[in-house]
Amino acid sequence: MPRYLACYVMFGLVIVLSGIAFLVWQHAVSMLVGLLDTEDTAKPFIYAVSMLAVIFALFAVVMIAEPYLRTGARRGQLARRAARIAGSLVLAIALGLLVQEVIYHLPA
Repeated sequence: MPRYLACYVMFGLVIVLSGIAFLVWQHAVSMLVGLLDTEDTAKPFIYAVSMLAVIFALFAVVMIAEPYLRTGARRGQLARRAARIAGSLVLAIALGLLVQEVIYHLPA
């Protein structure tokens, strides 16, 4: 039972990291769309499609994470599997922040 409690604590961490990744990439996509040299009428569509891709990717991570972590808890591999998922999300967050930082420092 305690290993399943740890499993769902790790799953909660995945959900929190996914939420942070969403917020970071929402701003990064907004900045990227702002850089585009297209008509102003096309930008909302590009933003919406880009955000749908981000949302679907993060939703897939969360949906896949629960059975992946539960199976890892049963096999004694919970720490390794949780680190793999959390590390990937932290990397996605860092990449989104890097994109924002690079765009912010571009010459006007």
